[in-house]
Amino acid sequence: MLRDLVTSKDGEIAVYTFTNRALPGILGDPDVKFPVPGCPESSAISHDRMLAAYVTPTTLRCINRQGEVLWHYQFADRPKGYMGYIAQPEFSFDGRVLWFYKPDCGIRGGNHTDKLLAINASTGSVISQVDLGSTGHGARFLARPNNPFVLLDVGEGQDGSPLYMFYLDDAESIQLSRCHWCEGNRLLDMSPDGARCKSIDEIHNRAILHSLPDGQILGTTELEEFDQEACYVDAYPGGYLDANLAVINVRGESEYSDDIEEWNRLFLIDVHTMKVIRPIGPRTLDAEDWFLPGNGLFVNAGRIEEIPTTATKSEV
Repeated sequence: MLRDLVTSKDGEIAVYTFTNRALPGILGDPDVKFPVPGCPESSAISHDRMLAAYVTPTTLRCINRQGEVLWHYQFADRPKGYMGYIAQPEFSFDGRVLWFYKPDCGIRGGNHTDKLLAINASTGSVISQVDLGSTGHGARFLARPNNPFVLLDVGEGQDGSPLYMFYLDDAESIQLSRCHWCEGNRLLDMSPDGARCKSIDEIHNRAILHSLPDGQILGTTELEEFDQEACYVDAYPGGYLDANLAVINVRGESEYSDDIEEWNRLFLIDVHTMKVIRPIGPRTLDAEDWFLPGNGLFVNAGRIEEIPTTATKSEV
């Protein structure tokens, strides 16, 4: 299953699909548009692309393609909270449930912790909710059709990124567990088949391949395998390019006279062996903002591009 690229701007949520899009080339116009007032802070699209959910600083709204509000859920009473936060929605694959990460610490203060809600996507009524115990600024959901569970990656800034696994049981109650095997790591991505995931161990500067759902370590890629001048293995940007290849970013420093220049560089990884295949492109000052649909191509700066099968001179 390919990922859709969902973007938001003032007045519009846009959805780009990649099943029938001419590749590679200019990204072009979106396949679906949802009109909205203002610019959403975050958004999600149902898997049939008929509904959108979007978040303002105080309210979650569910709309149809005409922009009509089907229901709303107010989760804050003022636009500015205790600290910066962004709530996050995500539709289940069957479209029945809208998962909602509610950063109560950011909204209400340090004596509160974040919540995960299961909301009826048709009516907006809360089916179930649990306390995460985290104090995050934002979060992302990762799910695959083959898996009965969903991963929730909560960003706590410098305090790390606790990872949770959850599902809705037959009694419509959220069953939640914290992935202790990922403590101290940052989740990079989940494999297209949902059987594995990659995390970045920022303490030991390495990429780790885990099995799911147990989190067993299947392989690692150490920092020195990327670049002898690399200082950090980064959790952004990167992810699964397809079922066989992944992209990982590393950061480094190079000395020129009295100056130290910081740089980023992307590397191609064999997801089965965790071996570095080669770098992708030259070193750059800033990390490039790549989107990976999962079909072996990537979207960057409004273009759909493919990774060359052989290294260019700048990559050697």
